[in-house]
Amino acid sequence: MKTETIVQKLKKGDVQAFRFVYELFYKSAFKAAFFICNDFGLAEDATHEAFLKL
Repeated sequence: MKTETIVQKLKKGDVQAFRFVYELFYKSAFKAAFFICNDFGLAEDATHEAFLKL
């Protein structure tokens, strides 16, 4: 799926597009958050907050 298509679908509130992005980037986002805070719970919270803002 093209990036432009995903962004357009996200803007329209498409749940499938959000699920696609979540599944694609969750692990990487979590690893980055864990690297920064070195705490599993905080990293998980930060990752979820980032996706909520998305």
